[in-house]
Formats: sequence, structure tokens, C-alpha cells
Amino acid sequence: MDEFLGGSGQKRGVNMNAAIQSFGYGLAALLFCIAILGVCHNIKKTARKVLKSQQPHKGDLSQKF
Repeated sequence: MDEFLGGSGQKRGVNMNAAIQSFGYGLAALLFCIAILGVCHNIKKTARKVLKSQQPHKGDLSQKF
């Protein structure tokens, strides 16, 4: 009976380690996605500023015609 309980406890520990490892990988993947979204947001904001600064103003456009 002691062998059965010892084997079961060890197996439970291995399953718990696998669960914690899976949780860690999932958490790392989530943080990675959040970081990528943050970088993309900053690139989008910078691109909008650059494109806005390059567009001619309405006053400048009407003076040409």
C-alpha cells in the first residue's frame, strides 16, 4: 500500500510540474502578444504623425489653383 501511495504522489508531482510549465508558457505567450501589440500601436501612431505632416494643408492646395 505504501508503494502505491508513493507512486501516486510522485506522478501527481510530475503532472503538477507539467501544469505549471504549461501555465508558464501560456503566460509568456500572452505577454509576448501584448508586447507585439504595444509595438504595433506605437508604429501606427508614428506613421500617422509622419503622414499627417507630409499632407499639404487645405490652404496651400487652394492657392495653387
